[in-house]
Amino acid sequence: MEMTKQERLEKLLNAYSHHYDIYRDVKVEGGEYPASAIYYLRDENYLINKKHVLSAVENHEYVYFYLTEHLDAATLAQQIEISRNDGLGRIRPHKEHMSSMVSLVILAVTIDPEAKELIKK
Repeated sequence: MEMTKQERLEKLLNAYSHHYDIYRDVKVEGGEYPASAIYYLRDENYLINKKHVLSAVENHEYVYFYLTEHLDAATLAQQIEISRNDGLGRIRPHKEHMSSMVSLVILAVTIDPEAKELIKK
């Protein structure tokens, strides 16, 4: 039996949930997503004890999940723009900030050839 998009999303979110904080029914400026995931890692090096932090770095990732029956180039471009704008708006650079990534995961039954070319870019 074929899995539905929602079942596939649940399986994917289960895999992400081991290292990411999962949020459901996420509303962002310009749209909404059935789920998003946020990853945060802080790595510190100490001198003698934890009171004396020698160096620290932080890494973040913001993942947006989008479900659709059919993905065309216009919808893909729109979802990229919405997720990028929201993800970039969450980034707060500071001296210990090492990296931040914004990712978009789309689950679609069919994809237009134009959308496939846009994905390759």
